[in-house]
Amino acid sequence: METMGNPNFKTSELIATGGMASIYKGVQTSLDRPVAIKRLHPHLTSNVDFVTRFEKEAKSVARLRHENIVSIVDFGRDEEGYYLVMEFVDGQNLKEIIKSEKKVPAEIGLIMAE
Repeated sequence: METMGNPNFKTSELIATGGMASIYKGVQTSLDRPVAIKRLHPHLTSNVDFVTRFEKEAKSVARLRHENIVSIVDFGRDEEGYYLVMEFVDGQNLKEIIKSEKKVPAEIGLIMAE
């Protein structure tokens, strides 16, 4: 496990990566609970537009309250760049479900549409 600039969180394994950020499984050390840590790619931290989008995403999701939407735990910047910490939900992601099922099963589609 690797300690971040924020000592309250430690990262372990890379879960996913996309155009703007990478997502890691981690631990919130103060509460000893699993979290997902989304880190803006280092090459984007100097781009004001990407940083603004990342911050808007954090603030928008933090205002949402629904059982099917992950909660935001923290948002900030450390020596490595910007990060967003969310609750960790174990299981398959939508991409994995579509790959294995070839389409979204009806019961999952209904939950998503709720």
